[in-house]
Amino acid sequence: QQTPRQLVLPEAFAAEEGPVPRAWLPRVIPAVGVKEYRAAARSWLDRHPGRQRVLEIGCHVGTSTALLAEAVQGRGGFVAGVDVSRSIVERATALHGGRAAFGVADAWDAAGLVRVWGELQATHGGDDEAGGGPTLLCLDVGGVSSAQGELD
Repeated sequence: QQTPRQLVLPEAFAAEEGPVPRAWLPRVIPAVGVKEYRAAARSWLDRHPGRQRVLEIGCHVGTSTALLAEAVQGRGGFVAGVDVSRSIVERATALHGGRAAFGVADAWDAAGLVRVWGELQATHGGDDEAGGGPTLLCLDVGGVSSAQGELD
Protein backbone atom coordinates (compact mmCIF):
# COMPACT_ATOMS: atom_id res chain seq x y z
CA GLN A 1 0.00 0.00 0.00
CA GLN A 2 1.35 3.41 -0.99
CA THR A 3 1.68 6.28 1.43
CA PRO A 4 -0.68 9.11 0.42
CA ARG A 5 1.07 12.18 -0.95
CA GLN A 6 0.37 15.56 0.60
CA LEU A 7 0.48 19.02 -0.89
CA VAL A 8 2.29 21.34 1.52
CA LEU A 9 0.87 24.86 1.53
CA PRO A 10 3.01 28.02 1.90
CA GLU A 11 1.66 28.61 5.43
CA ALA A 12 3.65 25.56 6.48
CA PHE A 13 6.82 27.53 5.78
CA ALA A 14 6.24 30.54 8.03
CA ALA A 15 9.56 29.80 9.71
CA GLU A 16 12.86 30.02 7.86
CA GLU A 17 13.47 26.29 8.28
CA GLY A 18 11.71 23.70 6.18
CA PRO A 19 12.23 21.34 3.25
CA VAL A 20 11.67 24.16 0.73
CA PRO A 21 13.48 27.50 1.07
CA ARG A 22 11.13 30.40 1.77
CA ALA A 23 12.37 32.26 -1.33
CA TRP A 24 10.92 29.44 -3.45
CA LEU A 25 7.31 30.14 -2.49
CA PRO A 26 5.79 31.10 -5.85
CA ARG A 27 2.81 33.06 -7.08
CA VAL A 28 -0.04 30.73 -7.96
CA ILE A 29 -1.72 31.20 -11.35
CA PRO A 30 -4.31 28.47 -11.92
CA ALA A 31 -5.08 27.46 -15.50
CA VAL A 32 -7.26 24.93 -17.28
CA GLY A 33 -5.80 23.21 -20.32
CA VAL A 34 -2.38 23.54 -21.92
CA LYS A 35 -3.17 26.67 -23.95
CA GLU A 36 -4.35 28.59 -20.89
CA TYR A 37 -1.45 27.20 -18.85
CA ARG A 38 1.11 28.43 -21.38
CA ALA A 39 -0.64 31.78 -21.83
CA ALA A 40 -0.80 32.37 -18.06
CA ALA A 41 2.91 31.63 -17.59
CA ARG A 42 3.90 33.67 -20.63
CA SER A 43 1.73 36.58 -19.45
CA TRP A 44 3.41 36.53 -16.03
CA LEU A 45 6.85 36.59 -17.66
CA ASP A 46 5.82 39.46 -19.95
CA ARG A 47 4.61 41.48 -16.94
CA HIS A 48 7.82 40.80 -15.02
CA PRO A 49 10.75 41.70 -17.28
CA GLY A 50 14.24 40.95 -16.16
CA ARG A 51 16.24 37.88 -15.27
CA GLN A 52 13.57 35.35 -14.41
CA ARG A 53 14.26 31.81 -13.25
CA VAL A 54 11.55 29.35 -14.29
CA LEU A 55 11.02 25.76 -13.18
CA GLU A 56 8.37 23.66 -14.87
CA ILE A 57 7.47 20.59 -12.83
CA GLY A 58 5.85 17.90 -14.95
CA CYS A 59 7.43 19.12 -18.19
CA HIS A 60 6.81 15.90 -20.16
CA VAL A 61 8.62 16.30 -23.52
CA GLY A 62 9.47 19.94 -22.82
CA THR A 63 7.26 21.84 -25.27
CA SER A 64 5.97 24.32 -22.68
CA THR A 65 9.41 24.56 -21.08
CA ALA A 66 10.95 25.50 -24.45
CA LEU A 67 8.26 28.15 -25.03
CA LEU A 68 8.99 29.65 -21.61
CA ALA A 69 12.71 29.64 -22.42
CA GLU A 70 11.98 31.65 -25.56
CA ALA A 71 10.14 34.20 -23.40
CA VAL A 72 13.20 34.86 -21.22
CA GLN A 73 15.78 34.55 -23.98
CA GLY A 74 17.98 37.60 -24.17
CA ARG A 75 17.12 38.68 -20.60
CA GLY A 76 19.67 36.48 -18.87
CA GLY A 77 16.99 34.18 -17.52
CA PHE A 78 17.14 30.47 -16.83
CA VAL A 79 14.46 27.86 -17.56
CA ALA A 80 14.43 24.22 -16.49
CA GLY A 81 11.90 21.43 -16.68
CA VAL A 82 11.66 18.28 -14.61
CA ASP A 83 9.64 15.12 -14.92
CA VAL A 84 9.51 11.86 -12.98
CA SER A 85 10.30 9.77 -16.08
CA ARG A 86 13.93 9.44 -17.17
CA SER A 87 12.90 8.43 -20.72
CA ILE A 88 10.61 11.46 -21.01
CA VAL A 89 13.40 13.76 -19.78
CA GLU A 90 15.80 12.22 -22.31
CA ARG A 91 13.27 12.95 -25.07
CA ALA A 92 12.75 16.53 -23.82
CA THR A 93 16.52 17.06 -23.80
CA ALA A 94 16.83 15.70 -27.35
CA LEU A 95 14.02 17.95 -28.58
CA HIS A 96 14.69 21.16 -26.63
CA GLY A 97 18.01 20.80 -24.79
CA GLY A 98 19.50 23.80 -26.58
CA ARG A 99 16.85 26.12 -25.12
CA ALA A 100 16.22 24.79 -21.61
CA ALA A 101 17.71 22.40 -19.06
CA PHE A 102 15.93 19.17 -18.10
CA GLY A 103 16.23 16.79 -15.17
CA VAL A 104 14.52 13.89 -13.44
CA ALA A 105 12.58 14.73 -10.26
CA ASP A 106 9.37 13.72 -8.53
CA ALA A 107 6.88 16.60 -8.20
CA TRP A 108 6.02 15.49 -4.66
CA ASP A 109 9.61 15.33 -3.39
CA ALA A 110 10.44 18.91 -2.32
CA ALA A 111 14.01 18.11 -1.27
CA GLY A 112 14.63 16.31 -4.56
CA LEU A 113 13.29 19.28 -6.53
CA VAL A 114 15.62 21.65 -4.67
CA ARG A 115 18.58 19.33 -5.35
CA VAL A 116 17.81 18.87 -9.07
CA TRP A 117 17.16 22.62 -9.55
CA GLY A 118 20.60 23.36 -8.06
CA GLU A 119 22.26 20.74 -10.25
CA LEU A 120 20.60 22.10 -13.39
CA GLN A 121 21.63 25.66 -12.55
CA ALA A 122 25.21 24.58 -11.89
CA THR A 123 25.56 22.52 -15.07
CA HIS A 124 23.57 24.71 -17.48
CA GLY A 125 24.70 28.19 -16.52
CA GLY A 126 21.85 29.44 -14.37
CA ASP A 127 22.74 32.09 -11.82
CA ASP A 128 22.22 31.73 -8.09
CA GLU A 129 21.12 35.23 -7.06
CA ALA A 130 18.09 36.05 -4.90
CA GLY A 131 18.13 32.73 -3.07
CA GLY A 132 18.59 30.71 -6.21
CA GLY A 133 15.03 29.43 -6.37
CA PRO A 134 12.71 29.88 -9.30
CA THR A 135 10.87 33.18 -9.65
CA LEU A 136 8.13 31.34 -11.57
CA LEU A 137 7.15 27.78 -10.75
CA CYS A 138 4.91 26.05 -13.29
CA LEU A 139 3.26 22.86 -12.15
CA ASP A 140 1.65 20.42 -14.58
CA VAL A 141 1.17 17.08 -12.89
CA GLY A 142 -1.92 15.75 -14.60
CA GLY A 143 -0.93 12.14 -13.92
CA VAL A 144 -0.94 10.91 -17.50
CA SER A 145 2.54 9.40 -17.49
CA SER A 146 4.30 7.04 -15.16
CA ALA A 147 7.96 6.90 -14.17
CA GLN A 148 8.47 4.71 -17.25
CA GLY A 149 7.13 7.44 -19.55
CA GLU A 150 4.06 5.45 -20.46
CA LEU A 151 0.40 6.19 -20.05
CA ASP A 152 -0.97 4.92 -16.75
